[in-house]
Amino acid sequence: MRFLFAALTGLALTPAARGATFVYDAESNSCKDEAGNVGRNSGAVECGAAKFSSGVNKANAVLRGIDLTGGVMYTCQYSEDSCVRNADSYSQSGYMTRSNFTNAELSGAILDNVSGQAAIFVNASLPRASLAGANLHGANFTNVNAAGSNWDGAQAVSAIFSHTDLSSSSLKVVNAAFADFSFATLQRASLADASLNGANFANADCTYADFARAGLLAAKLSATYAAYATFDNATASKLAVTGTDLTGATFRGATLDSFVLTDSHLSGGDLSRANLANAQISGSDLSKVTAKAVNLAGATISKTRLDGGALKGAVLSGAKVEGSSLLKADLGQVTAIGTSFTGSDLTGANLDGSKLGSAVFSKATLAGAVLSHCDLRSASLADADASSGQLTASDLRWANLANTKLVNADLSGADLSWAQLLATDLRGANLATAKVNGDTKWTGALFNNATKLPFGQGEAHNLGMVFQQ
Repeated sequence: MRFLFAALTGLALTPAARGATFVYDAESNSCKDEAGNVGRNSGAVECGAAKFSSGVNKANAVLRGIDLTGGVMYTCQYSEDSCVRNADSYSQSGYMTRSNFTNAELSGAILDNVSGQAAIFVNASLPRASLAGANLHGANFTNVNAAGSNWDGAQAVSAIFSHTDLSSSSLKVVNAAFADFSFATLQRASLADASLNGANFANADCTYADFARAGLLAAKLSATYAAYATFDNATASKLAVTGTDLTGATFRGATLDSFVLTDSHLSGGDLSRANLANAQISGSDLSKVTAKAVNLAGATISKTRLDGGALKGAVLSGAKVEGSSLLKADLGQVTAIGTSFTGSDLTGANLDGSKLGSAVFSKATLAGAVLSHCDLRSASLADADASSGQLTASDLRWANLANTKLVNADLSGADLSWAQLLATDLRGANLATAKVNGDTKWTGALFNNATKLPFGQGEAHNLGMVFQQ
């Protein structure tokens, strides 16, 4: 059995010749029809409807600019003649299943709509090549140079792109579920609307890449560089991100429920309107993130920086934001019912107009924070430091303020009915217009001459309060 494609240096298949029935003959470096007649050969060989054998070894071939659109690569079991005679039945798309293109030079090649399942392109050169609509299920593109190439609409399920350069390439609407992109270069590549469920991007460079509307269900980003990448409106439930640089990346409107973000950087990013319900975020930097109207219900956020973050209108109900830093963060009008901020630092944060019923701020730092016009019914600020905090006109009924530090805080107009202020430090605080009732507990609360109480000092002593300058 002789194989076609033995040495294809300089082969160029032009659109004008696609309708011909010539086949490239390596021995004579010419194109021949079934009768052996030689076709045009003026410097560059022109063969139409390129008919080559599949499953053969084309390693080290040089095929710059080759056009295999409509070409056929199939197994030749008997002779070249039988390949030619049966070629017509494969005229719609190239067929190169299990073919070996290791180290092949395919710069600018056109492989649109070819069938290359399990084909091998290891170490091949494919810059500016086009594989649009190709079937590349399980194909191996390890260590390939494919910068600026076009893969739009290709089927690349379980394909291997490890260590491959796909920078500035177009992979729109590609189906690359479970594909391996580890250590790949995807700088400024477009994967918009692609299906990347279960794909592996470990150690890949995805800087400025576009994943808008992509499917990334259970995909993995580990030690990945994805600064300023776009994930807007992506569907990425259970996306696992570890040790990844997402500085400035955007996830606007993305579905990220059960998202896992560990030891990563998302500072300056945008999570506005994204759904991160039940997400797990730990040890990460989200400082100055924009996350307006983000859904973090049931999320667990620990040892994470959200300093200067803009989370106005966010939903945090049932979430745990513990041991984290939210310095000067904007949490205005958030819904955080039953949320735990235990041990977090919210110094200077703005929570104006928020729904914080049954929220827990135990041992949290709220110095200088704004909690005006908030619903804090049954909330716990026990052992918290809210010195110089603003709690004007807030509803603190049934709230637990035991051992809370409210030095110089402003609680004017607040409702403290049924609240517990046991051993609360109220020195310099303003409660002059606060609403209280007979069930408000004051035992051990500290006050001084600068404290403005809703009653006189005599009454304060009767209620068990302690004067301490």
